[in-house]
Amino acid sequence: DDPKGLAERDGVLFVADKTRVLKVDREGRVSVLAAASAFPQPTRFLNDLAFGADGELYVSDSGDLQNGGLGAIFRVAANGAVSLVVNEAANPAVKSPNGLLADGPGRLLVVDFASGELLRLTLASGATEKLADGFGGGDGLARDAAGMLYISDWKGGKVWKLALGQPGAKPVLYPLAFQAAADLTLAADGQHLLVPDMKAGTLVWLLK
Repeated sequence: DDPKGLAERDGVLFVADKTRVLKVDREGRVSVLAAASAFPQPTRFLNDLAFGADGELYVSDSGDLQNGGLGAIFRVAANGAVSLVVNEAANPAVKSPNGLLADGPGRLLVVDFASGELLRLTLASGATEKLADGFGGGDGLARDAAGMLYISDWKGGKVWKLALGQPGAKPVLYPLAFQAAADLTLAADGQHLLVPDMKAGTLVWLLK
């Protein structure tokens, strides 16, 4: 109905569809993996999907995108069972989580749409560490083979890169301006980012 995030594993595509998670098999058959009723709290705006290092699927709920807040992150098991990892009530830093990315065993990187902060989330405890900020309406996260992290800002129409593994590294802004830079990914050539500009209705190949 209103698809946002995508994730793929073994030829199966998973889709965040606002209040539920769908899956599409190799033959194109669509089924509901996790209905809205499977979530332990009402879903408002399921957004990004990512597999963690543990092989589990995680989905962000960006909550109230107009005012910020009421967000959450959930774990979705292969059988469709859903459990809460963290929400704003448990951790105020998790306001409107959007982009998710695996960050080694037991951790996810999260960029928050409301605060513009890049967070490192510990899955077991729900605790977060702020790694950087200033990303406006933080949307997408991607990382290349060298460990360079890429972040998009939907509100500001910007894309950054950040050498997260280097102490003291600061985000570097790409000079190209977008109307609304949404979730981004690496192209198969490993040399370009694919950045959808939602308001322009375009897909931009951006040289890393």
